[in-house]
Amino acid sequence: MKGKSEELNKKFILMDLNKMVTYYRCHWYKSAPVELAWN
Repeated sequence: MKGKSEELNKKFILMDLNKMVTYYRCHWYKSAPVELAWN
C-alpha cells in the first residue's frame, strides 16, 4: 500500500509541474513579443 500511495504522489506532483509549465509557457508566449520589442 505504501508504495502505491507514493506512486500516486509522484503522479500528482508531475501533474502540478505540467500545469505550472503550461501556465508559464502560455504566459511567456503572451509577453514574448513585448520582451523582444524591448530588446
